[in-house]
Amino acid sequence: MGATYVYGIIPSDERVSLPGAGVSAGPGGIHAVPCDGIAAVVGPSDRDDYQGLAREDLVQVLLEQQRVVEGVMAAFPVLPARFGTVLADEERVIDLLTRGHDLLRDELDRLAACVQMEVVVQWDLEQVFAEIGRDERVAQVRAAAAAPAADTEALRILLGRTVQTLLEERRAALEERLLPRLRETAREVHANPCMDDKMVLNLALLVDEPGRVQLDALLPELDAELEGELDFRCVGPLPPYTFATLEVEAPRFVDTERARGLLELPMEVTAGQVKTAFRGLASRLHPDVNPDAAHGEEAIAELAWAYKLLSRFVDSACEGETARLCRLDRASVEQALLFDVRRQEA
Repeated sequence: MGATYVYGIIPSDERVSLPGAGVSAGPGGIHAVPCDGIAAVVGPSDRDDYQGLAREDLVQVLLEQQRVVEGVMAAFPVLPARFGTVLADEERVIDLLTRGHDLLRDELDRLAACVQMEVVVQWDLEQVFAEIGRDERVAQVRAAAAAPAADTEALRILLGRTVQTLLEERRAALEERLLPRLRETAREVHANPCMDDKMVLNLALLVDEPGRVQLDALLPELDAELEGELDFRCVGPLPPYTFATLEVEAPRFVDTERARGLLELPMEVTAGQVKTAFRGLASRLHPDVNPDAAHGEEAIAELAWAYKLLSRFVDSACEGETARLCRLDRASVEQALLFDVRRQEA
């Protein structure tokens, strides 16, 4: 079954061929589908759903998508699409560009001339622990543990907590010193979690060309100021996935019908009715309220899925008017497109 894979949105009025092999070989290759000053970067897909791929296949598709988007970045600012974004055909792509034109145009203007840079700052953990070991608070705990009749197990736990507290204090002090300087180079900054104790900072920065020049000069400057105690690593330019990712879904009638049944809703609903139905059913089934309810947690998860799907559908179909009736019949569902631009949550 042929389908159309959507890689992202660019500012263009031309149907042009673009670099990259894409996730699937097929006629047409990677190209732009234009509509009123913006265009979707698309290519053939031999799948209409990329969920459930084997890990090896998943990695390969992700790499191909990344290559296409990075190739397009060389010529255009790009609003990247979420992995696995597939529409039935180019007619639906035009539908997306038409319905979402203002939102997509605004996001492209915000991202104009910008790329994502990722900065990871690490320290020498052995050296840091050695310095913490000489701290007076650590010495006091160790002295207490050496005393006769000491509760060594409790003091061992206290020592671990003391070391972790001192580590976090050092990390916070460095973050307070470094983050304002790095923010000066970027239009937007997103702090990602530190993946392990070796990390001091893990940042995504949305930067324009002057910002990239400033960032390139700043990192060696910070390294010199700190006398090489930290390791600064910078990766990019990358597509701005952290700051803007297009999410598109063509809902299936079988899913909306199942969701409607779970929430016990009629064929015509308002956004308020969807919310009221979810809250009422969830309150009756919640284990805290009804501990005897069979499979309460699974039922709540099902209701949450139904609420999320129908809320998005009704909000899109009714253009945000909470009191407007929205039909959930097959024709209405199959004509719908659910789309938004998401930013990664802090």
